[in-house]
Amino acid sequence: ADDPAIVSLHQRGLRSEAAWPISIGESVWGVVLATTKTESTVLDHDDLATLRLVATHIAAAVTQARRIAEFEELALRDPLTGLGNRRVLEERLRDVFSRPPVDRQDVAVIMCDVDGLKAVNDNEGHAAGDSLLVDAARSLADAAATIENSVVCRVGGDEFCIILDGGGMLSAHPITDLALAQFARTGHNRSLSCGVALASKDILTPGDLLRAADEMQYEEKRRRKGLPPLEELPVEGDRRRTRREPD
Repeated sequence: ADDPAIVSLHQRGLRSEAAWPISIGESVWGVVLATTKTESTVLDHDDLATLRLVATHIAAAVTQARRIAEFEELALRDPLTGLGNRRVLEERLRDVFSRPPVDRQDVAVIMCDVDGLKAVNDNEGHAAGDSLLVDAARSLADAAATIENSVVCRVGGDEFCIILDGGGMLSAHPITDLALAQFARTGHNRSLSCGVALASKDILTPGDLLRAADEMQYEEKRRRKGLPPLEELPVEGDRRRTRREPD
């Protein structure tokens, strides 16, 4: 019901006033208020009805704007982890590479994937796998939160990406170590494979940067498994086919 303390039609000194609340759900978002400029004009119940119509239209417009904002927010978020999705990653990197090369050299990208996700899904079920991903996302986000202008995204599946927009030269490896330590504390035998790449002057596109970090991540995974580095393998050997990223 309309709040009688807000719905009003009365004289205030020499002027006439009318008010009607802008109600959204069960709360009052604002008030539409009309006041005459001179004492020769008097507002009546028809004017109050007009205010009610205006208030109704404003409430509908605000509700619609909120829904659009919510949909836009959902379009940028990974539904499982709440992190930014691939679209956020691409937009942030597009912004980075719109700058001159000298202004992006301290930007770092950390590519991470969750070790053993397939085994957890196969042996314990996808609910357990989802829980593993959520814990990994939280560990990465908590670690990255210590650096201003950082963003963490879920690229897809078990893969995550941290963008450190500034301070990457000094911060990337400490942030990686912090994320690994935090994730290890969330459960038995939990680990991440991470690779770091800087947007140096020879990195010309977002795709180049992501591929560089991806290769470093894969090298780290091979090292932990006791496998030789890729450069020690013949060209036709066990080379990883990296993701193709848009340039």
